[in-house]
Amino acid sequence: MNKHRSVGLSIIAFGKLIQVLLVLAAGSAALIFANRVPPESLKQWADATAPQSDFLQGIVDKVLGTDNKTLAIVGKASFAYAALFVVEGIGLWFEKVWAEYLTVIVTGSFIPFEVYGLFNEFSVVKLVTIILNSAVVVYLTVRLVVDHRAKKAKHEHA
Repeated sequence: MNKHRSVGLSIIAFGKLIQVLLVLAAGSAALIFANRVPPESLKQWADATAPQSDFLQGIVDKVLGTDNKTLAIVGKASFAYAALFVVEGIGLWFEKVWAEYLTVIVTGSFIPFEVYGLFNEFSVVKLVTIILNSAVVVYLTVRLVVDHRAKKAKHEHA
């Protein structure tokens, strides 16, 4: 059973580290767009790269509708968020109990905002994100409760 639980933590840790890469890419892009890329260049790039992509065009429209100061804040906040994911991912990889608690608290705290966002603008990506994050919270919570009970039972029998 212990090996199975390690696999679960490894999968979650790997997912967190993938999130680090995605958040760093998004943060970097926000800072680049805020400081260097003129709006017409961004629109031309999106049109040349994927003219039929409603998803990409939607992102470009949102970026173009955002002022440089907001983009800079989003970019910087993304780096802080990525640092949190690094801490979670490394802690989970090394099977640290504090990382399990941290991940339950942080991931669980964002679920209400994700649900709100889903109801404001439905997308399959948002729905899958909520399902995966909920599964992570449930898995880690069950793991923490089972481990706590096992330790308590062991202590009572000692």
